[in-house]
Amino acid sequence: MMNNDGAANAAKQELIDELLSDLPKDSKTRVDLPSECRVYDSLPTDEPVTILPMTFEDEKIIAAAKREDASNILLAKCAPDVSVGSLLMMDKIYLLMKIREVSYGDDYHPTIVCPGCNTETRTVVKISELPVNPVPDDFKDTFDVDLPVSKRTVKIRLPRVKDEKYTSDLESNLWRFLVDVEGHTDSLVRSGFAKGLPLRDSKVIMAAMALPYGVESKIKFDCPECSKTTVIELPIDSSFFGVS
Repeated sequence: MMNNDGAANAAKQELIDELLSDLPKDSKTRVDLPSECRVYDSLPTDEPVTILPMTFEDEKIIAAAKREDASNILLAKCAPDVSVGSLLMMDKIYLLMKIREVSYGDDYHPTIVCPGCNTETRTVVKISELPVNPVPDDFKDTFDVDLPVSKRTVKIRLPRVKDEKYTSDLESNLWRFLVDVEGHTDSLVRSGFAKGLPLRDSKVIMAAMALPYGVESKIKFDCPECSKTTVIELPIDSSFFGVS
């Protein structure tokens, strides 16, 4: 039998449910990842994944999180289908863009500093209009690279979200993304080989890892002050996940 406190709480919950009754019943959105889920064992290939808009509680949690953890916390909350750590970076960036779109709307108003005259300009970018380059049908997250100086062939893998702590200093951690060096997979061999590589070979590996897939985050900016047109990286800062 429900006591007086229980009855009062139940009545309050009914009132809360009534006050929220006009909200959309289904807030889920299905989106197609740039990778088309071709490298995830836990997700069906070429199927969309579900995202949810941020709530006020989500916003507070993210605001209190460390900067390097905030985006991954957001993905865990708003992309329940995916294993965040296993995501390729192209898919992570795309999901963050789409979560921002369904949470706050299509228009994003970043402040851009003109590289020509240093004038700050508040502009508008429609997230839904950013081009997305999907992967080809034969896409894999590991592939061979021929090195021009050492004359060796290495197999490399693409970084995942769980590798973010290494990508900030990619040159020092390049060996972690070498899966195989001429048939050798031992970590000491891979590490020693990477350390001994000439700069040109290292640059070839890093260039091979920067595949042209995913959302195109470079935009054309026409400065109203100096009339110079430049192509810049879309600024994604603390204001990105906020009403603009």
